[in-house]
Amino acid sequence: MTAPARPRLLAHLDAAVRDYPLTLLAAPSGYDKTTLLSAWVLRSTAHTAWLTLTAHDDMDEEHLLTGIRSALLQIDGIAPSSPGSAPSADAWQRLTAVVDDLGAPVTLVIDDAHHAGAALTPRVLHSLVARTEGRVRIIAAGAPVLLTWFAGAVASQRATALSARDLAVTVEEVMAEYAHWDAHITETEASALIASSSGWPIAARLHRLTTHAQDSHGATSGQLYPEPEHAGLLTDYIADHVLGRLSPRLAEFVLSATTCSLLTPALAHALTGEADSERILEECIAHGLFLTRYRDAEGNALFRWNDEFATRCRDILARSNGVRRRALETLAARWLAPHSPAEAITHALRAGADDVAVDIICTMWLRVITESGARQLNAQCLRLSPELRNHPELLVIRAACLNLLDDATGATLLHAQATATGGSDPNFVATEAFAALFLTDDPTVLASAADRARTVMTHASSDPSLNAYRVFLLGWVELRLRCDPPSAVRLLQSAVLEADAAARPILARRARGNLAFALSYGGRLEHARRLLDDVDDAADHAEDWFHYDGGIALFARGFVDYWQGRTGDARAAFRALLAQGGHDASYAALARVYTALSAADDGNPDEWEAARAQLDGISAQRVHGLPWPTYRAIADARLLSASGDHERALAMLATITDMDDVPLVSVIAAEVLRNAGRSAEAIRVLARISPQARRVSLVASSGYLTSALIAHEQGDATQSRRLFERALDAAIPEGILQPFTKRDARYRALLADHAAAGTAHGAFIAARITAFDAAAPDGAAVGLPLSAREREIFGYLCTTMTAEEIARALFVSVNTIRTHQRAIYRKLGVANRREAVRFRT
Repeated sequence: MTAPARPRLLAHLDAAVRDYPLTLLAAPSGYDKTTLLSAWVLRSTAHTAWLTLTAHDDMDEEHLLTGIRSALLQIDGIAPSSPGSAPSADAWQRLTAVVDDLGAPVTLVIDDAHHAGAALTPRVLHSLVARTEGRVRIIAAGAPVLLTWFAGAVASQRATALSARDLAVTVEEVMAEYAHWDAHITETEASALIASSSGWPIAARLHRLTTHAQDSHGATSGQLYPEPEHAGLLTDYIADHVLGRLSPRLAEFVLSATTCSLLTPALAHALTGEADSERILEECIAHGLFLTRYRDAEGNALFRWNDEFATRCRDILARSNGVRRRALETLAARWLAPHSPAEAITHALRAGADDVAVDIICTMWLRVITESGARQLNAQCLRLSPELRNHPELLVIRAACLNLLDDATGATLLHAQATATGGSDPNFVATEAFAALFLTDDPTVLASAADRARTVMTHASSDPSLNAYRVFLLGWVELRLRCDPPSAVRLLQSAVLEADAAARPILARRARGNLAFALSYGGRLEHARRLLDDVDDAADHAEDWFHYDGGIALFARGFVDYWQGRTGDARAAFRALLAQGGHDASYAALARVYTALSAADDGNPDEWEAARAQLDGISAQRVHGLPWPTYRAIADARLLSASGDHERALAMLATITDMDDVPLVSVIAAEVLRNAGRSAEAIRVLARISPQARRVSLVASSGYLTSALIAHEQGDATQSRRLFERALDAAIPEGILQPFTKRDARYRALLADHAAAGTAHGAFIAARITAFDAAAPDGAAVGLPLSAREREIFGYLCTTMTAEEIARALFVSVNTIRTHQRAIYRKLGVANRREAVRFRT
């Protein structure tokens, strides 16, 4: 039973031969060019001639034409004139005479056409078509170099080409071949096979042969067998049919250069010794080897081998010269260590150079795990010899990895084992100081570890790229401790600058995300918002670091939107963060807190229970230095307060034992207490906020507003105006709006009285009055008779702003304001501005 046909490609060939005089099949060995052409010839009803060229042919134009004539003479059922009928004719005359004798159109297939070399030119083939008046169609199949030779013909549409991309197998074709041979493969497995082999048909076929053979001996159907028989067959094929067809120098270059799957010309030079490595890599591409060229952001050349091809080339060199193979791996490890340490460690382990691997691990471990390599680094440590893998430094590094991977128990055990044996060795002390920053949630212990890490930094390497990771980690810890937020901001700003200077994009992204979070929690919303424009929200999803830090930038974006009153955007950010997943002490848990606060602010009862149910996804324990039980309780209390259940809201507040440590919790608690009629307790809660925290815009604007409302309710107009103005002074520079979106009548009265008394923020107050009246249940008193523009202007009329000032604020003329003013008076049935304002209040 033969292999199944590929209808997609057969149809493509039909169309190509019909529409073009010359069709090229240009791809590396193993792309089934000959198999495809054989299937196409068998189903073709036209006359077909077949010429296969070899590397041993001594080819010039006359020899090529003679070969074509001989192929035409082999067509069954045709009796052309004797070859000697034109003994004095040149090669072209003899060839055209054969075509004339055939008397019918013919398709000429030239297989392995690249062996013709300089003899095969567009001029020769197009002359053949022209001299035979189009009765000959040509299919030339061979190496990708054909695309270079015939680029002009393809560009001018005198020829068409099927490249390796066209000839690569698809998921459907892989599954069809398996089914044809009574084997089985799932769609997911077929996709994985194509991804690993770049759709190389020979790799897929050898894989199927091995799988089918093992299935027939009782193996589980559908199981993938990436080694050893499939690997061996493919390795032999590459050695004989790919590398074996290259010049010895180029084959040796490939065997050395495939030590690394990703190459720069400089790394290729280091591995091969060839000073002109970039040109030779381009030559490899021209030969159809499995190499792709890229350009980085600066326009520098990068080359990537297909992983399957590179692996098999490494196998070929290992079995022919193991010493050279190990030397190349060690060279690659040392060369890559400053650039790609995780990859460098892999090369050192391949070489069996455990001492080199340990040196790279101990030097670069913080960079590796910060860039989401914790899982790989832990596995690499376990591949070392037993005496090395139990070295105290490696144990404590593994402890940090395990904690990042959410194995706190394993991390604790390894850390204890390491400290018991590490002693006072300076290298161990330095490594343990930073590893400890990952290993505790106790604020006191964490602060002590941070102090030790700072001490280490004063004696640490001056390498700026490594220093950037240490500075970032200290800023990250300061953010968790929340003892000195300005210090966290300074450290993270330094980390951003150093990461950018050292060209460490992953670290720069981490540092920017943490800095945006620190700035936003510190009330510097405008700075945070600008910074977030350069941060990819989803870049860290599903990485090792995601357990600790995943979604920090996305949460910061939602947090800024929430406080600046963009409720829809905030909810969208929190929904996106929840969709990414995350444990109960992650930024997804914080998103649950602010989703609940947003639902409470909106006053929609339909959302309250759903928001309360989401709070179950928040940890009941203090984790990563954050008071999760406190966050959960304040969100629940705020929802209960919004629903009018003040008794249960107060009971929930009573469960919070560390409110004084979390200023934002204090201001929300004060608002809950005020709503429950506990104004004196609300004032006491606000009074306990530290002077430093009161300078944070979020805390100041919310706290002063609550205090202003209490003073207003108590009839202290002077104190109310003073506090409200301070709330506005803190809020407006940072675009803070959320505290000023309250919906109760007491807040509307405060707005009106403050507007009438005069304020430096008249436009803001006017906008708040307009928004309140538009949303209020009794908005019909002003809302229905007035247009949206008139409602906006009515809000300004409630302030002490003159018509000229209102016109400047709204970018219209004074006459326009006067016109709207008269319309408002008429609709409200009043005679002047004072009566209009009284009408609403």
